[in-house]
Amino acid sequence: MNAENRKHNLWVVLLILAGFLLGLLAGYLSAKNNETYIGGVEFTVISEREEYPEQGVTVPGITSIRLNTETNRITTAFYNPQENSGLYYLKFELKADIDGKSEILYTSGLIEPGKCVYDIALSKTIEKGVYNAVLHIQPYRMNKELTPTNNADIIAVIKAE
Repeated sequence: MNAENRKHNLWVVLLILAGFLLGLLAGYLSAKNNETYIGGVEFTVISEREEYPEQGVTVPGITSIRLNTETNRITTAFYNPQENSGLYYLKFELKADIDGKSEILYTSGLIEPGKCVYDIALSKTIEKGVYNAVLHIQPYRMNKELTPTNNADIIAVIKAE
């Protein structure tokens, strides 16, 4: 093997190693982030439901929501945990304090367990900044009447960037 081939092989090995390290860094940084970003519509979330089978509906604990102000779209997924299978649909309503008024920015349809909505367009354009918000989650029993049950209001912030 001549010197030029060794140099070429060394560059290949270094590029592969650099790609591997960048992948590890990206995985570490995304795991460190508390926000959930989903690239598809089916996913699995690990929960403690099995340890507490007597608990009722399971709702996601979304406390920080990202908004791309250029597209006016949310990049945080609103999801119905798989633990609600056969029990509950979830409906999401996002309200935010804008200019001293509480405004509804988004209302979903019924979300099936194990599914999510993401890349969500808001009904109102907002400027860059951080806004106090409430994510209202309304569960509905999976019966013929779609009976609403106890709901949850989660205090959140919208980070409009």
